This record gives sequence, C-alpha cells and structure tokens, in this order.
Amino acid sequence: MKIFTKLHQIVVEKKFLHVGIYCKINQQNAFFLLDTGASRSVIDNSKLTYFHLEYLPIKEDEKVLGIGTTPLEISLAQAKSFSIEDCELKNIVFVTLDLSHINNQLITMELQPIDGIMGNDFLMSTKAIINYRKLMLELTITPRILRTLSQL
Repeated sequence: MKIFTKLHQIVVEKKFLHVGIYCKINQQNAFFLLDTGASRSVIDNSKLTYFHLEYLPIKEDEKVLGIGTTPLEISLAQAKSFSIEDCELKNIVFVTLDLSHINNQLITMELQPIDGIMGNDFLMSTKAIINYRKLMLELTITPRILRTLSQL
C-alpha cells in the first residue's frame, strides 16, 4: 500500500527549511518533524500522557547517541495506534526524549512546536520518498514493514 501525505514547511530565519507531517497517535493530533539524520523516531516525553502511550522495558545499558558526544539515557514508549492519512499502524515504538529545547526555540520564533521527530527507523522501513519540490511524502506499507515497525 502506498501512502501520500503533504509535507508542511518549517522555515527558520528565511534560510533553513525543515519539513513535518501531521499524524495521529492513539487518535490524538500530532505534528512530527522529519529528520533523515535521526536514527530513531522520537516523541517528546512531556506528551506521553496526552498521547496515552505505554512505557516499554528497555535494556539497562540502552542509550542513544545524538550529535553531542554524551550518550543519552532513553525510555521507550509504544503507541497502540499511529495514523498517517487513512493508514493506521499498530504498536509503533518511539524513543522518548525531552524536546523542550527544540520547542522553546520554535515558540520563540513563533513557529509551531513539534510532538516528535520521525527518524530513519521509520523513514527507511517505509521506503520513504521525500519530494521537497512538491512537498509530498510517499510511504510504502507492507505486512513485513508493519512487523518491523512494531519491533523497533
């Protein structure tokens, strides 16, 4: 199944363009930034209650490395339902991190805050094609991909 969804521009200081998508997590509206440099998809840990996410156990030594040099302690959360357009995906796993530093900066610039970051785990698994000229995102969803996404 192919899914097409509109990308929404986030223009910072008239020079830098980021794109995001509107989606739903457990039937609640969400806005995610697409980040091809992020290895994992992330949800803001301040939104866990709002989205009714379920914490998952993690390995004691599991960490994620960002652009900085210090690995971050992480938590995992699972969404029973994650929807883009008319496609509903089940049991999608997200890393939870504090995104307040990003959202504070976006709010200061009078831009929409984000609920999460769509990383390469999701983008590569769905064979995402980002068309910046048309501002469209194309995803391919197959039964194998659905199994993979619930095990990330």
